[in-house]
Amino acid sequence: MKGMGKRWKMMEPVPAEAFEAFPEQPRLLASLLWRRGLRTAEDAERFLRPSWERDVHDPFLFNDMQKAVDRLMTAIKNGEKIVVHGDYDADGVSGSVILHATLKTLGADVSVYLPHREKDGYGMNAPAIEKMGADGVKMIITCDCGISSGKEIALANTFGIDTIITDHHTLPPELPPAYAILHPLREGENYPFRHLTGGGVAFKLCQALWKEGNLPAGHEKWLLDMVSISTVADMGKLIGENRALVQYGLLVLNKTKRLGLKTLIDGVKRGDESLDAQSIGFRIAPRINAAGRMEHADAAFALLTAETESDAALKAEVLHGHNKDRQGATEKIVIEARLLADHQSTNSAIVVAGEGWPAALCGLVASRLVDDHYRPVIAVGKDENGKYVGSGRSIPGFDVTGALRACAEHIVKFGGHPAACGLTIQGEENFAAFKKAFVAHADTLLKDTDLTPSVEIEEEAAVHEITQGLVEQIRQLEPYGEGNPRPRFLLRGARVATTRLVGADGRHLQMTVADDHGGRLKLIGFGFGERVEECAPGRAVQAVVELDLNEWNGRVEPQGRLIDLKIES
Repeated sequence: MKGMGKRWKMMEPVPAEAFEAFPEQPRLLASLLWRRGLRTAEDAERFLRPSWERDVHDPFLFNDMQKAVDRLMTAIKNGEKIVVHGDYDADGVSGSVILHATLKTLGADVSVYLPHREKDGYGMNAPAIEKMGADGVKMIITCDCGISSGKEIALANTFGIDTIITDHHTLPPELPPAYAILHPLREGENYPFRHLTGGGVAFKLCQALWKEGNLPAGHEKWLLDMVSISTVADMGKLIGENRALVQYGLLVLNKTKRLGLKTLIDGVKRGDESLDAQSIGFRIAPRINAAGRMEHADAAFALLTAETESDAALKAEVLHGHNKDRQGATEKIVIEARLLADHQSTNSAIVVAGEGWPAALCGLVASRLVDDHYRPVIAVGKDENGKYVGSGRSIPGFDVTGALRACAEHIVKFGGHPAACGLTIQGEENFAAFKKAFVAHADTLLKDTDLTPSVEIEEEAAVHEITQGLVEQIRQLEPYGEGNPRPRFLLRGARVATTRLVGADGRHLQMTVADDHGGRLKLIGFGFGERVEECAPGRAVQAVVELDLNEWNGRVEPQGRLIDLKIES
């Protein structure tokens, strides 16, 4: 068999009781429900049909919510200056839009501060706090940051500035001296859902303000377009409340009232398609992120708050341009990084650094290397002063931010969560010591882990089983994302019927497979064009695919997207 070098990891078969639990569901859907931890028809109903009333919790369940709301309502009444301090990624920008819109609706004197990724780094910084103090700011609301900014919040306190933290990142050993902290992972926190993203926590504060301010009930749902972007972009687990927020958010996103967002969408939308979580993850969020990566996140915030169509069009063009530049620059660095990573492929973790690599692109580079090697990766850029700044990405079961904590003596600053982190190291000696310590830590924690890149497969399916009706039923599992991955199927007993190259440069492979029971299924393999000669008609094939419906010229038919392919020799 000839494959693409990845291990195919087939999940264990589900027990017979899975089909007894969901007797009215097709075999494949019943199995997928069981694998997602659902055990009863009632569980399945809650999962497949999220409810606003049932699944979206009362924001005042947060321990500090009433305290935060009371302080904000006083600030609004007294005309105090309020600053929303966001982050430069799609989560932080989206949350800042949510908070800014709500506070403006309540009549607040509010502005937004987003740090510069290269000059300011992640989180709060002293110069910005000092300027806010000089400008007479009385309140800061953080969004997607703040929980690791104890020194900066203590500094704000000396200026008489009260800080409300809304964050979801890994908690430090000691909480900052903020006026109020809204964080779902805080020890002793009563809020029942622990997986909100930064924008999600910001929305809960806005929900509470909406109630306290007696604003029109239900109208806060128009904020959900930004909540869905925030949650998907930051890989929030799409279970429980997040699932409801994203599902309702997608409804709002498809009819958003934001001129800038609508203009951005028009530039990436394909015909009359409905946007889904994948649209956010691969088309919308990268363009919002591109502003902070290539220039300043202010450009994304300005687009999302644009008030005229002409202004929205200009700002959307800027973001499209940033995204194109980001793609080109990333590809160049990935080539360099892969050469460095190849020399470390026997280690349990990979640490790469390059002269002049923009810190803004290092997270993307780390992600690509994780895909290549299936192990934790740290990628940093080195400047002329010997400062190393970058990001890390991880694999399931390895807390990359916890690993940084274990190596903290070599690091100036770091933050993040188990799957992703950012860090700053000063000096070549510290970098060398960090690299050694980080790899040693990974060697210890991952010594019994198989680090072969793998493709995880949920179920086997015969070609003739895959009908339009089945795919429509499986699509009930959407929105897909962290905690609810798009199901992958192994096609067995198939043979190649037709093949052809597609795309402007012939890089993609389109093929039809058939089985002995009369089944036929079209497959599309993006980047599989070089394998066209292997796929001669009549050859037996095994394929890992994700299923969807292809709609073209009024015709709807099932289609598989190739993830991996093996041809019998």
